[in-house]
Order: sequence, then C-alpha cells, then structure tokens
Amino acid sequence: MMKEKEKRIIEAAMKLFAKKGVTSTSIQDIANECDISKGSFYIYFKSKDALLLETFKYHFELIHSKMEEVKKQDLEPRDLLIAQLSCQLNEINKHKDFIIMQMRENAIPNNPSIGAFMQKMNMESNLFVKKSLLAIYGTSIETYIWDLSMILQGMIHSYLKFIILEKAEFN
Repeated sequence: MMKEKEKRIIEAAMKLFAKKGVTSTSIQDIANECDISKGSFYIYFKSKDALLLETFKYHFELIHSKMEEVKKQDLEPRDLLIAQLSCQLNEINKHKDFIIMQMRENAIPNNPSIGAFMQKMNMESNLFVKKSLLAIYGTSIETYIWDLSMILQGMIHSYLKFIILEKAEFN
C-alpha cells in the first residue's frame, strides 16, 4: 500500500512534469512543491527516474482499479465495454497533466524500465480490447480480431488527443 506522502510526491511530480517537463523539473522543485526536504524525497524514491516510473505505475493502477470496479457490475458485454471505456476516458480526463507529460516527453523512450512498463500496459490494453470485442461478437470475428482491436484503439487514442490537445469537454 502506498504511503500518503509518497502519493503526494507522485501527484506533485505529475503536475510539475506536465508544466515544466521531466528534464526541467528538479528534485528540489518536487520537494518544494510537496513542502518536504530534498533528503525526505530520497526516503521514498532513489532518483527522479524511479519517481517517473512510479508515476506511470500509479496512473495505470488508478485507472485499472476503477475499471475493475465497473467489471463487478452485472452488465452485458457491450454495456460493460462502454462502461469501462467511459470510466477509462473519465479517469484520463481527470489526470490530463499525466497525459501532457507523456506527450511532451515522448513517453521517455530512453528509460528502459519505463519502456518495459509501457510495453506491458500496451499489451494489457490490446488484450482488454480483444477480449471485449470477442465477448460482444463471438468467434465469428476471430479472423479480424486484431484489425478490429487496432481500429477501436486508434479511435480511442484519437479521441483522447482531441480531449487533451483541443481541451474538448468529455461527454
């Protein structure tokens, strides 16, 4: 379980990273934002890279746990997919700072730990969409499942960019 101070540091870092960029944000900036000493920062995180990886994990877990809550509802597959996508979009909309940081830093491709984590997230997202579509349409779409999954994910990503970049309201 994450400590409250650790969560506060992660949330402050996400905000600063979005505003200034990861490379331009110092550990001292993060400590100042949290009203802690720089030494206290190192109690929770070994480095800024370690903190950055935790911001990704934190955000992913936040969305994942909300989507799992939706799954507990007794919904037909189509309604479940709609509810989970709505939940996902709402959570991402609430945390625009995190998305802006990812876009600004181009998802931090030079950090192997973050790259591996993002690859895992993408794989889980692919499987989620695939399983959802199969649950709705059955085996008759198996031949085209990856094409359909990529199309749906492309639509979702395009809509997210519209929400983030154009500051469009989510409905």
